[in-house]
Amino acid sequence: MALDGADLSQLDELTRRFAGWAGQVQTLKSEITGVVNAMVGVAWTGLVATNFRDQWNGEFSAMLVRLAEALEAQSKFVAGKREQIDLVTNRL
Repeated sequence: MALDGADLSQLDELTRRFAGWAGQVQTLKSEITGVVNAMVGVAWTGLVATNFRDQWNGEFSAMLVRLAEALEAQSKFVAGKREQIDLVTNRL
């Protein structure tokens, strides 16, 4: 039976990248939310603007939250697999 394996330093890098991307998505969501909320009602008024803001603050920003959570989960998953591989290969 073949064992799974990986370059541990590459898994460390992948873990960091997933965590970094999660942070970037969170930052992007915050920046977009700030701009949308600052413009609607000031530079853009009316029902369409309000609906746009409400849709952003509800549905669309929630999608970015889920994306950031998924990226963070993948970071933790890869880190866990890296540790498992390290434990197994160091016991052999």
